[in-house]
Amino acid sequence: QSFKITNYLEGTTRIKSDFNLNMYERNVQVCDLRSIDAPILISAVRAALPQGVQLSFHEHQQEHFEERFIPDPFIDSVRNELAAGEEKMAAAKEQKEATLAAKTARKQAALLQSLKDDDDDE
Repeated sequence: QSFKITNYLEGTTRIKSDFNLNMYERNVQVCDLRSIDAPILISAVRAALPQGVQLSFHEHQQEHFEERFIPDPFIDSVRNELAAGEEKMAAAKEQKEATLAAKTARKQAALLQSLKDDDDDE
């Protein structure tokens, strides 16, 4: 993340100095970390942390993953196409399952009818 910092002269709106402040973060994703190993990992990450880099621990969320990247319209459009394709596949699967269920019901009805006809013939 990048921030523009402006210092003003005291009591005025005149700019004293401008700074561009870049904030950096280091992301470490861990799964199945034992509680006895956590302090060792945290101290190792802290020791290797460069100056000016903040360290925070939190549960991973999708917003954190998306926040790391610069938005790209092409990638967003591809993601939207994939989501639309998944929806179409899910709808086709549901339709196929409904057709299969109807076919199975027709077969059972035909079998039942043939059994009834056989009983009537005897």
